[in-house]
Amino acid sequence: MRHVKVNTSKGFTLIELFIVAAVLIILGGIAAMNFASYATKRDAENDIKQLYADLMKARAMAITQSRTIQVRFSNTSSKAYTLVTDLNEDGDFDDPGEILERATLKLDLYWNDNPASGVNIAFSSKGIVTSNGTFTNNVSDAEYNCINVFATRINLGRLSGGQCEAK
Repeated sequence: MRHVKVNTSKGFTLIELFIVAAVLIILGGIAAMNFASYATKRDAENDIKQLYADLMKARAMAITQSRTIQVRFSNTSSKAYTLVTDLNEDGDFDDPGEILERATLKLDLYWNDNPASGVNIAFSSKGIVTSNGTFTNNVSDAEYNCINVFATRINLGRLSGGQCEAK
């Protein structure tokens, strides 16, 4: 009878270790790419929803205070805007209390396909908007990526075929 030697050493070979490391690196890379895409989509949706909420707040303030409230985008950025009112009706917004709120978004916004910098959306004392148009961002796969602004309503939506379809 012959005795067969059985290798009873326990452990991994170097090749097995490299294969496991390669698989983990590939899976990590895929996860990182998906997370970056998810983060951009999340930022786009949050920005659109924040602007929508601030537009609705400006409309409500205009009605309850019986005065014009404006959402004014910075002249130098399409990410920053301010809610303002002209308390003394002198045409500027430099007096204490005229700046109601400031907001900064993470992504650039566009108003009617142009950068939103310098855009002013005014709500009359009756809550009617003086400028109709559409705010959009460049994130096509976000659930919400546009806002339709009409004289008497504001709708969240998603771009489809170049049009903002209300959701």
